[in-house]
Amino acid sequence: MISVRVPDPSGELHPKLADYQAEITGDYPQRVELAGNKWKTRGSSPQLRPVRDAYSEASGGYCMYCANSEGNVLDHFWPKAHYPDMVFSWTNFVHACGTCNTTYKRTRFAVFSTISGNRVDIVRDPKQVPVEPESGDPLLIDPGRENPLQYLRLDLLGTWEFRPRFPIGTREYERAKYTVEEVLHLNRGHLRKARQASYDAFRRALAEQAQTPSPDRDQVLREPRHLAVWHEMKRERNKLPELKRLFDAIPQACYW
Repeated sequence: MISVRVPDPSGELHPKLADYQAEITGDYPQRVELAGNKWKTRGSSPQLRPVRDAYSEASGGYCMYCANSEGNVLDHFWPKAHYPDMVFSWTNFVHACGTCNTTYKRTRFAVFSTISGNRVDIVRDPKQVPVEPESGDPLLIDPGRENPLQYLRLDLLGTWEFRPRFPIGTREYERAKYTVEEVLHLNRGHLRKARQASYDAFRRALAEQAQTPSPDRDQVLREPRHLAVWHEMKRERNKLPELKRLFDAIPQACYW
């Protein structure tokens, strides 16, 4: 998981999204139903292809959550089942794979309540009429609007797990644990193995480039998966002798 900044759309896309969102009217239960129905018909329509293409290009084609599988859906960071007024919001999309979106995240969401400051899980009994969720700040880390590595550290040369950077009891710790363990399960076995493989690939490429007079950034970063590994390598370079030697040989790589 790493920050992916998607440039704002140009041309007619913003007005088109605004027009689609304007169709979501009525009281809250009506808006919830409309949001689901409208997204079913328009989410995969040609009119929204520029949205999908922009997010896919910015993420290198990979899921913005696990950074391992190919992204193939537009997820709603604030779930449309709870937040119908954001179903066509440009800033509410995340390029995701089917596993992260459907198996793990689904409609799971929690906020730090604006009223109490405490965690509130946004859930709904399907047998009851939908009620607007309590307002607050999200626990889930948003890779499209935040830098996940501000909250997470990656255990290099060990478990290859994402772990909280902040101590227990802080909001930052809660957000990290919620994102990694409760919702997205980012320490799945195959993801840890893939991070280790990416580390080995980055390390070998860096070593190869250290032997050439003109190191090539694109040769080192030719694999767009698991760039969080690369950023953690830079962040931890002075703690690991081998990485320190390589980055000392190519100091400009610290800025790649």
